[in-house]
Amino acid sequence: MFTWDEDNIACLVTCSALISLEQPEITFDEYGSFKIKKLPLWNEIAAARNRKSEADSWARQIDTFYLSAWDATYNSEKDQKSAISELSSVLQNGDKTVTDLAEASYNNYTFHPIAS
Repeated sequence: MFTWDEDNIACLVTCSALISLEQPEITFDEYGSFKIKKLPLWNEIAAARNRKSEADSWARQIDTFYLSAWDATYNSEKDQKSAISELSSVLQNGDKTVTDLAEASYNNYTFHPIAS
């Protein structure tokens, strides 16, 4: 079972991605149980079709962040389309948590922190 942990790079990167996209600046520990519907990106009144479109857009932005800021690569048998689809699926479900988003990230990407 996937758990929210500061030693898990997928958790750190997911938290970093959300902060870069101007989502709440809360503590790392708070992010783990934070519901997707509490993120400012969540549109409570959006119809399902609109919510999917918005989630797809956010997922593409997260994918771009992972690839550029963290030098991520797609895991074996994964590609951009499948990664974005899995991220979007989480972002469309307001009852999911940021931990679920980190797990989707873990399932799709390998992160290679860029040395400064």
